[in-house]
Amino acid sequence: MKIFQTSIRSGLCRSASGYKRCTILSNRICTQQHSWIYPRIQNRHFSNRNDVHDPSLNNAAINESVFHRLADEALDKCVEAVDDLDDLEDVMYDEGVLKIETENGKHIVINKHFITRQIWYSSPKGEAMYFDPPFDQLLERLKKDLRECGVKI
Repeated sequence: MKIFQTSIRSGLCRSASGYKRCTILSNRICTQQHSWIYPRIQNRHFSNRNDVHDPSLNNAAINESVFHRLADEALDKCVEAVDDLDDLEDVMYDEGVLKIETENGKHIVINKHFITRQIWYSSPKGEAMYFDPPFDQLLERLKKDLRECGVKI
């Protein structure tokens, strides 16, 4: 699993007297126990994702055309899988971004990100995920999350 690590020094918090800058202890709590609004992130980095990363492929070595071909094939498989499902309110696929809305108002967004040569995945049932080529686990993750959102597959 990819680990998102941050070094946060201060953030904008909501207190009873209004907004104020506080020291953030974690992603959600400041030192004064205020509602967390916006962190100022000083440093961030990602570790390797062994669960979705194919070590035989080096993302930096994949050229643009190979990345786009692999990403488009993976996104096309996702579109084909959800195209005929009845429990979906809306499916939009445009310029490498697939947006899915279920009948109960849950959203899943999948998009290709050329800079990191990854497919970024966001759903209401889990944390944001980042898939590396060849994107083999993307479709299974989508189906799992759709089932958890109440969609019959």
